Amino acid sequence: MNINIIIDTSGSMAVSWKMSLVRDLCRFASDIRIIDERFTEVNITFMSWNENLNKIVPIDEQGRLTIIYAGKNDFDVIEQYIEDNEDSYIVITDGSCDLKKLERKNIVCVLVGDEADIDRVNLKFKTFSASNVYAAFEYLLLEGI
Repeated sequence: MNINIIIDTSGSMAVSWKMSLVRDLCRFASDIRIIDERFTEVNITFMSWNENLNKIVPIDEQGRLTIIYAGKNDFDVIEQYIEDNEDSYIVITDGSCDLKKLERKNIVCVLVGDEADIDRVNLKFKTFSASNVYAAFEYLLLEGI
């Protein structure tokens, strides 16, 4: 099983506490195979998303990532990538995660930030708060595939 963690790296995410929260979420994702044996065979890939979608390569053996926040999101880029790949996805964002063309169970959204009110967001796929990211992984493992 492959899970791509797609991180919204638009300018609105360039706030210190959001960046810290994303860093913590990425650490958790890196450690999920150690935390829960059900995920030992899961491959995690990190990707940055703004005008482009790019893989993020860890900078050291501890799995630390360098993430640059700037620009705005291009929804066509992410929709095309997901359409072309059968992997599972966790999209971490502070705004709309309304990927209009996509209706698949193997995509979840993790919302961060004051603007990201789960009760207000109208999405076609499952949404979780940052404090409940473990449930996002469980959903993909149990329901999304």
